[in-house]
Amino acid sequence: MTTETATDYIKEVHAFYDWLELNELPQSAVLLWHALMHLNDWRILGDWAKAGIQSIRDLVEHEKKRMDQPSARSH
Repeated sequence: MTTETATDYIKEVHAFYDWLELNELPQSAVLLWHALMHLNDWRILGDWAKAGIQSIRDLVEHEKKRMDQPSARSH
């Protein structure tokens, strides 16, 4: 990942959270966004073809479990 790509990724994350301050999304939609951003990282690294629907489901499920942990909710 180039410095420019990393900067764009960080800008995208900040823009999403800025948008969330004014708009409401269900937790499942936020988890999906994070999964898609993660898959986008794979695409940048050339592994996009490996990321199928099951990968998206697995990532969302992993994030959902992580968010359900008490330590994740307290932050």
